[in-house]
Amino acid sequence: MPKLAVFVPFDPVKKTSEATATDPAGSSERIIKGAFTAVVALTATSPAAAAIADELEKQGFRVLAVAAGPAASNQIIGLIALSDPPRTDSISLISELNGLGVRTVMVTGDAPATAEIVAHAVGLKGAVCPPGKLPAGIQPEDFSVFAGVLPEGKFDLVKAFQKSGHTVGMCGDGANDAPRSARHRLALPSRPQPT
Repeated sequence: MPKLAVFVPFDPVKKTSEATATDPAGSSERIIKGAFTAVVALTATSPAAAAIADELEKQGFRVLAVAAGPAASNQIIGLIALSDPPRTDSISLISELNGLGVRTVMVTGDAPATAEIVAHAVGLKGAVCPPGKLPAGIQPEDFSVFAGVLPEGKFDLVKAFQKSGHTVGMCGDGANDAPRSARHRLALPSRPQPT
């Protein structure tokens, strides 16, 4: 039976956790779990897994991948489709805020296809900002959804909106919504439960 040699907890910047296990003969295996795009970047190409992940994301699932094998040749061995439906009161809250003249946008680390499905489910209609560097002079009116955003990117987006004269309020599940420097040395659960 393999023995755990090293464990690296989930890192929201890398979007992975990993372990190294050693069998009785001394052979080691690297096991990686995390966001599909992060894991696939560390493994051998798998067009079949990419097609399945794409289809699951288009259905609104958050897709994780698990890869294992010798360190130099990890392969995807499984996909995990997670459903994280919005709270039932999200639609009415967003509608009420909209009626009060408050522009609501969704900013998430999820894949763009998944984020778009969730946004439409809660009544956010509008464009999805392409992942990557924020466009210069970004305004809340430009996009309804910002996907694939790291915690530091959320901070940058808030600052950009404030710089253009907007008052910004933010809510989220906590641990992954604050920039890494604000979480440094805090012992937080990996996925706090909504209250």
